[in-house]
Amino acid sequence: MNGFGGDVNGQFVSCVALPAMTSSVATARVHTRTLMQKWEVPAVVDDAEVVVSEILTNAIKATTLLPCDGDAPEPSDRPDHVCLCLFLDDGELVVEVWDPRYEIPKRRDVDLFDEGGRGLWLVESLSRAWGVRWPPTGGKIVWARLTCPTPAPPAGAAHDQPPTRLGAST
Repeated sequence: MNGFGGDVNGQFVSCVALPAMTSSVATARVHTRTLMQKWEVPAVVDDAEVVVSEILTNAIKATTLLPCDGDAPEPSDRPDHVCLCLFLDDGELVVEVWDPRYEIPKRRDVDLFDEGGRGLWLVESLSRAWGVRWPPTGGKIVWARLTCPTPAPPAGAAHDQPPTRLGAST
């Protein structure tokens, strides 16, 4: 799986390579929303879209900021893509985004009037956990784990009846 998801296999796995362009963020959001509905975890779709958008935006910025000096390869030889992987793992949605840079993303302290810099704060706020790992294939993977709420039981299910107190006569 090109370093994504370890040994994760199954029907609830999706990995896609996307051009390192800002327009890929919108594509990734639609892809995420479609998968969450297909996988029947709609309760996590809004948070997942935000987390995917923020991590992917950082990856695209990192990819397009690769140095282009005398020692660097020509632009046509540099990676011009990022990879998004989504999978379900034990009741959680795992979001992984690969980019070719090795630097750890850092959450910045921003003030009220800053226009940017809140991406990792949002990821941290919406995820159960997030972090970075370095696959043997190079670059880095920024990941986040979002808890998928259990869907509500259908109306009229047997457990929708009020509980009976122990020792109460009926």
